Amino acid sequence: MKNIFKSLMIVVLFVGLGSSAFAQVSNNITTEAKVQTALIIDRTTDLNFGGVVNGTNPTLNASTGETPFCGTSAALGKFTVTAQAGVDVTVNFEDNDLKATVEGDVYTLSFEPSVYWTADNTATDGETEILSNGNYTTSGTDYFFVGGVLIVGDAAAAPAATYAGTFTMTVTYN
Repeated sequence: MKNIFKSLMIVVLFVGLGSSAFAQVSNNITTEAKVQTALIIDRTTDLNFGGVVNGTNPTLNASTGETPFCGTSAALGKFTVTAQAGVDVTVNFEDNDLKATVEGDVYTLSFEPSVYWTADNTATDGETEILSNGNYTTSGTDYFFVGGVLIVGDAAAAPAATYAGTFTMTVTYN
């Protein structure tokens, strides 16, 4: 009787272990991460309209680098962006006014920016114009030239002074 009981217990034990093996299943998923180059934006050159005259609307041509009617100190703004080559990014910027305080009063000049992108570090005809909130595919190191139109009113609207502002460009990976 003892042997029968032991035999029965062994059979129950094997049957119990065998059925629990069917209660567990597994599978796998692939796990991956793409490590990208750090996104870097450097201010290379500040935007400078130079000396301008009341009642004019001087233009710095970001596509060609031409700065007619802006004097010798005029310069396109330039950003250098380093990113993972071949990856899409979004570029954002805003119109920004320039301000000056003269005898306690604040005066404003409107600035309508234009931004052009190139991979060859030279502002030349035929480069790609970038619109705010626009997308482009990086080449690794890219250059953004900033120009635009400065709206200068008459002497009453824009007295002689140094007007200043800040132009901010943001680049993010998509």
